[in-house]
Amino acid sequence: MTPVHSNVRTSGRLVGKSVHFKILALCFVCTFVYVYLYSEVSRQAIAIRKLMKGILDNFRFWGQQIRHWWNLIQTTGLIGDVELMERERNITKNYADTLVPRFMFPSEFNFSNHGNNLTYIEKLSRVLIKANKTLLTLFTTWQTTVEKFICHNNTIRNWNQLKPFVQPILFSDDQDLSVKVTEMGWKVLPISNTGRGVPVLKNMYLDVLKVSKSIFYAYANGDILFTDTLIITLMALLNSSVNKSQPLMVIGRRTNVENVTSNDALNQSTIHKISESRGSLFSVWGEDYFITMKDYPWKNIPEVIIGRRAYDNWLVLDARRRGNVIDATETLLAVHQTTYRGNYEGHKHRDKDYNHNLLVRTFRRLHYAAGKTSCAELYTKYNIARVPEIHRRKIDKECFPL
Repeated sequence: MTPVHSNVRTSGRLVGKSVHFKILALCFVCTFVYVYLYSEVSRQAIAIRKLMKGILDNFRFWGQQIRHWWNLIQTTGLIGDVELMERERNITKNYADTLVPRFMFPSEFNFSNHGNNLTYIEKLSRVLIKANKTLLTLFTTWQTTVEKFICHNNTIRNWNQLKPFVQPILFSDDQDLSVKVTEMGWKVLPISNTGRGVPVLKNMYLDVLKVSKSIFYAYANGDILFTDTLIITLMALLNSSVNKSQPLMVIGRRTNVENVTSNDALNQSTIHKISESRGSLFSVWGEDYFITMKDYPWKNIPEVIIGRRAYDNWLVLDARRRGNVIDATETLLAVHQTTYRGNYEGHKHRDKDYNHNLLVRTFRRLHYAAGKTSCAELYTKYNIARVPEIHRRKIDKECFPL
């Protein structure tokens, strides 16, 4: 027969264990509820933070827009873009006089001290116009986005300032954008070939060659601003002993400047100022423009697309195989308008590896380092008289093999 006090102790232990289990269960439930509530609060806080950031970004954008519109009212007196472009066309002669100082050119250009004689730059302008040619056909493409409205408007006005030596062309299938850009003095061409919805570079060159007569042809990213150093460098190249019967490509590093306003891009003087005060030279791995001549074999280039990584370095190493590549960084200012998307925008796209995959399938092994700007055997440099000259340099071992 079991003692009574033994049963009491056993039942007491069972009751104690039951209480412990209930307490543990309650603690587990409380912990779960706490974690759930904390995660919900955190998620809502993140959503609110994103909402507030979006609101602040909108305020900043519209603040820039209002300042931009106010500047237009002050600087143009409410004159329309078409009238402004027409006014620019009517001052070609004065533009030719004031585009660059006379000391920027070597003595072979036969400048005269007599006021009635034309300067070299005026002569070239007259020859080009008579032959229905330009010095450079400069083309690009972009999609209409709110955050890049100021950036693209800066580009339109800036490239117009390089006329009559430069003819700007936009590739676009956006009818509204095409009408607006045409009204502002550019030519517009439809996009004939794409990869993943992005224009194929070789077809842009081939299409431009059909409709435009010029000495040089160049694609440049739509957020790049140029100055007359572009024209000066190309004229120095024409006057040089570089073999132009071989395929030739001019490239260079860009200068990154953040948050370029309409006032910053107002003219060449302001662009020089912001590049000196706020600009930083980009990596030797990046190329944003490719200047070639009419006979460059673009029809033999793979169908790489713009705005995605790898195509620029491959183009340069391929151009080194074919002929001469000139690094114009020291004499040609190319200002990149850096927005909030940063300086590596092409690396953030979903199809960022499109070009790399295409090139690997075609060539298997690729040595992209051979396509850096520092691997160009030729480069431009100002002499003591501030005239661009072309020199040959010794390049690193990493620039090989091609």
